[in-house]
Amino acid sequence: MAFVGLGLIWILSGGGVTNASNVQIGGHYRWPMIGLILGLALDLLQFVYLSQAWWLFACGKEWAQAIADNPNFTKNRRIKVWVRMVDAPDGAAPSWLNTPAEYCFGAKIAVVTGSYIWLLVAPAQQLL
Repeated sequence: MAFVGLGLIWILSGGGVTNASNVQIGGHYRWPMIGLILGLALDLLQFVYLSQAWWLFACGKEWAQAIADNPNFTKNRRIKVWVRMVDAPDGAAPSWLNTPAEYCFGAKIAVVTGSYIWLLVAPAQQLL
């Protein structure tokens, strides 16, 4: 949705001309554009966090199995602490694992929605 909003800003600002330097994004479109770019950045942050968190969760499960098979598998204290954090007896993931991504998602929805509302109001401001 953020890419569509950026496309709308491009079109409303005179996009589609043969010389891209002729496109002038007015001040009334700058804040929605910044909001949409922030939404894309939050989306990227959510993706990077979740991919790393679930990778570490899977590694913790593998390490737990390796430690169960061979108690001398590692002497690294940090790995053992991480294994205790993620190795629930029922095999479920800890509830805190997804919490930062949920905050990123909520912030992304709020920022993109606010940018679209501002984008709807911007043409009216242009007429004033």
